Amino acid sequence: MESYENLWLWVGVIGMAVGASVIFLLGLNAHPARKHHYTLAFIVSLIATANYLAMALGQGSVALGSRIFYFARYTDWVFTTPLLLVGLALIALPTFVARERLNLLFGLVAADVFMIVTGFVAALQVDASKYIWYTLSSGAFIAVLVMLWNQLREEADRFPHAAQYRTLAGMLTALWVAYPIVWLLAPTGFSAISPSVTAFIYVVLDLTAKVGFGLVQIFYLRKESVPFDEQVRERETATSIR
Repeated sequence: MESYENLWLWVGVIGMAVGASVIFLLGLNAHPARKHHYTLAFIVSLIATANYLAMALGQGSVALGSRIFYFARYTDWVFTTPLLLVGLALIALPTFVARERLNLLFGLVAADVFMIVTGFVAALQVDASKYIWYTLSSGAFIAVLVMLWNQLREEADRFPHAAQYRTLAGMLTALWVAYPIVWLLAPTGFSAISPSVTAFIYVVLDLTAKVGFGLVQIFYLRKESVPFDEQVRERETATSIR
């Protein structure tokens, strides 16, 4: 393992641990109606911390041909990406409305898990068949984006967090689009960049997509004097009175 590669993995451990700690502390005095947002953001960072620790200690990887395969990246992503999507959906929809849109949430999470699992299978291959699995994974990713920017965006437009949803969905989309590009350039694909550069890019993307996304989400929530769910209930009550 290259020394710089391991260094970046330890940066990931520390960054995720610090991020999880900050989110946990911010959540201590959060309004009860907002607690679930903090909990999701904390769990995402905590899972990522554990998986980065496994990789840094050499326990989250195996030798695969001439390269090191970090399977812990996928055990991270298969749990954290669905949680990020659920967190984003709960920005778009009040909790009581989200319960009525379980089919949409299930479709979003199912497509995401399929994307990660097929990406994992692609990364395991040492021949050209990896590009078949990569294509399947990319197709699922497109399905996730379609749901984010069509069905879920349309739902979000009905509620007060529409602007926040668009900002956060845009942030997540921009970051997630980078992952399949890095996968192709990294040793998993064409080996156009070294393992050290790959580790660096993934650390930056993961920290931004998990800790950064969680903190931006919390920033929006803390700016509100009245929690989102209560705003919607008040608005619907006022509308029904009229």
